Amino acid sequence: MNNDEFQPILDRIEERVHIRRDNWHTEETPILPPFEWMDETCIVSRHTRIGLETKRRYLLDTILISVNGTKETPGAVARDYLKCKYKHGPKWTASQREKIREELVDSPVHVAPCTFEEGFYVDIRACFWSVMVRCGWQVCYFPGKYLGIEIPPLDFPFAENKRARNCLVTVGRSSQLQLWTPDKGTFEQHKPNYLANTQLYCLIMDCLHGIANEVVAAGAVYVATDGYIAPNYKTMLKVCEIVKSWGFIPLIKGEGEGFVNNLGSYRVGRLYIKHPTPTTTDYSNLKKVRYHKWLRERMGLSLIEAPWHEAFITRPRSIGYEQHT
Repeated sequence: MNNDEFQPILDRIEERVHIRRDNWHTEETPILPPFEWMDETCIVSRHTRIGLETKRRYLLDTILISVNGTKETPGAVARDYLKCKYKHGPKWTASQREKIREELVDSPVHVAPCTFEEGFYVDIRACFWSVMVRCGWQVCYFPGKYLGIEIPPLDFPFAENKRARNCLVTVGRSSQLQLWTPDKGTFEQHKPNYLANTQLYCLIMDCLHGIANEVVAAGAVYVATDGYIAPNYKTMLKVCEIVKSWGFIPLIKGEGEGFVNNLGSYRVGRLYIKHPTPTTTDYSNLKKVRYHKWLRERMGLSLIEAPWHEAFITRPRSIGYEQHT
């Protein structure tokens, strides 16, 4: 074992942050420079511009995290943590990979335009983080067949930062770099991602689609990832019970008179979109999770087998192996 593995995790993250600062000229800016100003090949994202020839990094200062006084992006901090803690994504078999690619979908969305006198916006508290804490980051997931629990990221130093928590999931999603050059404009380039973790993302999406199907059947008129609008008190109670049955914590973020027009255009009491569109559009991409009862049971078991127990943290546990029929 390397000596640096005995260092506190925050010290190891800070060391990597300082190495980047030493190797790259870094500027924190309230507005990212336009592409046209970057007369070189750049890695681009919503929050950064990275010039590969001049080794300059432009970071959007409104989203930066302080690592013992030195600012860094949530994505970079999450990547540093995962490299220090886990080193690589979870292993999987060929059949597991095929099944996950078959089942993988985008976040659930359901819109049924309406108005209501007493509606409620129900959110899942720290949804992505909840799955990681209960099931581990290197979770072994075979949809409909197996859910193996691994070591959770309980020592992540920035767990209070929602964007940083969610980056623990999103950095394992893509192997595509978004590049820009003066000649080609914007394009994608494949690069091996040693932190690839499609199993975790698939598990989270399966949970969210399973919940979404149940809350819509119970009367919810709006679903956007882990947020739900119930048009009345009775439906709100059902939605909260459904969320709890999957081992998550429901949170009421808004209540009162309102409407649903389309995706991202709604109002629930004082919770509203600043510029809602007047047009109304029905839409739904909900996936019928064939094994959702099996998954709900196992997510409930994962809550019982809470990973804050010392034996659970130090020794990976399984919560069931069963062929779904």
